Amino acid sequence: MTSQVRGVQLARLLGQWHSLPGRRRSPDYAALAGAVRGLLADGRLPLGVRLPAERELAQALKISRTTVTAAYRQLRESGHLASRRGAGSWTMLPGNHRVTSSGLWTPQDDVDMIDLGVAALAAPAEL
Repeated sequence: MTSQVRGVQLARLLGQWHSLPGRRRSPDYAALAGAVRGLLADGRLPLGVRLPAERELAQALKISRTTVTAAYRQLRESGHLASRRGAGSWTMLPGNHRVTSSGLWTPQDDVDMIDLGVAALAAPAEL
């Protein structure tokens, strides 16, 4: 069974995506793509979930389908979305990132980073 998010659900998650910081400097499609990447980065939108069709999301957000199409294209180019014509689009992890315990993505080549979400003190000497 495929996990799927409907257009109205994603619109609710996105909230006021068009008024996010830096919005005035970017076109609508870039702001929408950035908002979806933000949802993926903080775990509110899980990996492997099927996103709504472009037309359905456009109706839910009350924007043009062209804007959603361009946002999905940008997400595909950045590696956050995989699509198959007629089958849909699924969220995914970009190739050079990993998921930490906090759900945030970090570059794999950052070997000096310590994930404090799973850090623990050493066992007592008696053990």
